[in-house]
Amino acid sequence: MDLKSKILDLVRCDTKEKINGLDKSFISASDIAICLGVKRNTVSHYLNQLFAENILIKINTRPVVFLHHNELKKRYQLKFSSEYDSISDFKSFIAKDSLDKPFSAIVGADSSLFGPIKQLKVAARYPDGLPVLLTGPTGVGKTFLAQKFYSYCVIKKYFSGEFVQLNCAEYADNPELLTSILFGYKKGSFTGANSDHQGLFDKANGGMILLDEVHRLTSKGQEKLFEFLDHKQITPLGSTNGHSVNVRLVCATTENLNSNFLMTFLRRIPIQIKIPSLRDRTKQEKEQLIMNFFKLQQSRIERKIFVNNRVMNYLLLQDYVNNVGQLKNNVVLTVANALASQNEKSDLKVDISNLPPEILSWSKNHNKALVNDNDQFIEVNNNFERTKGKDLIYDTFINLNKVCHLKELEKNDFDESVQSQFSILSHSLVFNPTLKKGGIPLDYIAEVVDNTLQDNKNKFEIEFVNNLNVVLSNYLCEVQYEKKAATEKYNLFLNEMLTHLEEKNLEIRSFVDSLLSDIKHILGYGDSEEDHIFVYVYLENNLYRISNQPIKAIILAHGYSVASSIAETVNEMIGQHIFDYLNMPLNIGIKEIGESLSEYIQQKRSFDGLLTLVDMGSLEGVSKYINGPVDFPIGIINNVSTQLALEVGEGILRNESLNMIAENAINKIGIDKNIIYPKEIKKNLIITCCLTGVGTANKIKKLLAKVFKLQNNNFIINSFQFERLNDVGEVKVLQKTFNLLAVIGTANPKISSVPYFALEDLISGNKISEFEKIVAEFESEKSNENLNSRILKIFSLDRVLNSVTILDARKVIEVIDIALKKFEKITQKNLSNQVKMALYVHISCLVERLIRKNPIMDYNFVDRKGQDARDTKMFITLKRTLSVIENQYSVKIPDSEIGFVSDILNEKYS
Repeated sequence: MDLKSKILDLVRCDTKEKINGLDKSFISASDIAICLGVKRNTVSHYLNQLFAENILIKINTRPVVFLHHNELKKRYQLKFSSEYDSISDFKSFIAKDSLDKPFSAIVGADSSLFGPIKQLKVAARYPDGLPVLLTGPTGVGKTFLAQKFYSYCVIKKYFSGEFVQLNCAEYADNPELLTSILFGYKKGSFTGANSDHQGLFDKANGGMILLDEVHRLTSKGQEKLFEFLDHKQITPLGSTNGHSVNVRLVCATTENLNSNFLMTFLRRIPIQIKIPSLRDRTKQEKEQLIMNFFKLQQSRIERKIFVNNRVMNYLLLQDYVNNVGQLKNNVVLTVANALASQNEKSDLKVDISNLPPEILSWSKNHNKALVNDNDQFIEVNNNFERTKGKDLIYDTFINLNKVCHLKELEKNDFDESVQSQFSILSHSLVFNPTLKKGGIPLDYIAEVVDNTLQDNKNKFEIEFVNNLNVVLSNYLCEVQYEKKAATEKYNLFLNEMLTHLEEKNLEIRSFVDSLLSDIKHILGYGDSEEDHIFVYVYLENNLYRISNQPIKAIILAHGYSVASSIAETVNEMIGQHIFDYLNMPLNIGIKEIGESLSEYIQQKRSFDGLLTLVDMGSLEGVSKYINGPVDFPIGIINNVSTQLALEVGEGILRNESLNMIAENAINKIGIDKNIIYPKEIKKNLIITCCLTGVGTANKIKKLLAKVFKLQNNNFIINSFQFERLNDVGEVKVLQKTFNLLAVIGTANPKISSVPYFALEDLISGNKISEFEKIVAEFESEKSNENLNSRILKIFSLDRVLNSVTILDARKVIEVIDIALKKFEKITQKNLSNQVKMALYVHISCLVERLIRKNPIMDYNFVDRKGQDARDTKMFITLKRTLSVIENQYSVKIPDSEIGFVSDILNEKYS
């Protein structure tokens, strides 16, 4: 045995010996060094290796001591952290979780049974308890769960009486006999009643009674329970006087509640819990149940059992009509068959020949014979990992606490580690949510997040990638289920991390505080240090911008959408949100307009002046009807137009005074019909675009903004819808308004004399020198020297994908790659790297749209010759190969989206 194994064995023996007496001192590096006669630093080296491998648990006392992880798990059946700050922290954890042990030891307690267990705890904690009705098909474990409920109540010291059980089916047709059994009877109440007799409720007094198959009670039988349910009293048969009993009542049924129970009975039982069938349990839970049943058999036959991997998979595939009970019987029968065919003295090996015939027949009939399965044998032992719902959020923080110490790392390295961990967390929250039921539903949380985000975006004028609402909703849905077992060291780490992020992000601190405070006000949670850190990191990782212009602007115009059309057009042309708007019905009075403007001013108080652009002179008098204190100037300019608004908006961006903006606008905008596109506003423009809409184009624009350090205000990067760029009239307007330098995107709109750079060309490094020549004059000398390297860095494939979608870049590339290889194999065509890069970006955005249930459904399938694209070989092949992505992300790709992918391939091939 090597030295490392000897050290591990010593720790294991020490933990096993002292596991029941936690007051004893556990083994340290010095103890082991003395015992083995080696140097202490050598022992420490191996102990830290075993700790890093999660084999040992470390307790940071003086000296540091170690415990064997698996020995602790066998004894306490708990999920331990890898490290504790002190023995007292360790003991507190065991003491706290031991109180919850009857439930925490149940397979699925953190996943499919989370909701039912949560409801049982509610019933238990209510003074004197609440009646419970367990529903679900036969064999799901209703009686088992009721017994665990009883054990939980006893451990928590809610009561100390007996657990009594009655199957109501035995007395369904004789309500009088049932009454005597449940409530007792008095001497002489019927023939043979020679003495007073206590019923089951008296026997369960101070404890719990389970009425199984309660649906078998007739209406009269159900009514017999009303007195107890209403007053906690029972009246023995033959008596006129009732007496009180303190009993927790649990009922169980396999039947539909609406067709088998009196409504007057059901309304008296407030806690009604549906237990999921085995079909609705997770694969991990089924695996653990199978292994637990094999463990029981191993103890029963007193021989080691080894189970073939195929046996496990066949047992998993079976459709169990009788649920957990049937699964248990199948394991028992499988072991019995193995026993009958093997030597009694050797270890028992269970293979597929020992399975019940009906399991093999069922698998064959359902095309699930696993001929290619791993043929290894699995040892049935206590090291098989108990199914435990992973705490996605707190595990991320604990891992960061373990590997990242801000004081020991460069801040940039620390920030990079945090963003990497949180990127993985965000992906898991959205695409691999844990199965947990019983809390606040995700759709309600999403509605709360959407509303509070919108309110705070308007309040603080902050913009960010729209995915925050999706990620934050999933985060808040998950965090409500997770248990936080914080140590002093963990709390110090959180405080240090939050302080660091707040100092880095002072300009959004008020936004984050207000957002999470609003969420907590509605949900009752969502304002912890972890919650603040999560939002800060997400916003850092997903571009945000705060509008800081001191002067605000609003457009007021009559008509259904006149004001909004001008405001949105100018905002898009400028590339920032400058103008708000109020659309005014034609019949509205100036007083009502003044009141609307007053409300707007009260919401937007943090500015140095307000420019109001109105469509006719009559609105100039609106200032008379502005209510409340106004401590800033209000400028009013009439005859609003898109051109006027554009001039005013640019003056605001130049931080000109309110008076100067108004004067310049009046002087520069005349009524001469020839002055439509003033030379002063003709700026240089780089256009970003995407075949499927403006969303991805916006994100490309934000990546470009990171590349350039612009010298002056005559340079604009803006995103446009692809169809607008195919409109000759729209392009002419743009060419009159701007000097078009280049187009960058995922598809070429083919604007005459304007160079196009495909996004994949920037990612791969092609054509960067050509692009550099176009923008060189707008870069400083220092910036110009490293423009090439900055483009390569910002437009790396991982970074582009992480910017345009919330998908995990490496994972999505891997999945798309499988689909593209399948396409190449079928078509016998090799796709170039440039084509692949274009498809990586496009298909990533496609998947995100489907996950967010916002696919593009409009596509013209019929070309000028009348041919339907869906009948082409390209389209049919794509539909077949993209099924890989559908399976991976559980989405259905509509034909319209496949059409756009086909367009990209046709463009690249042409």
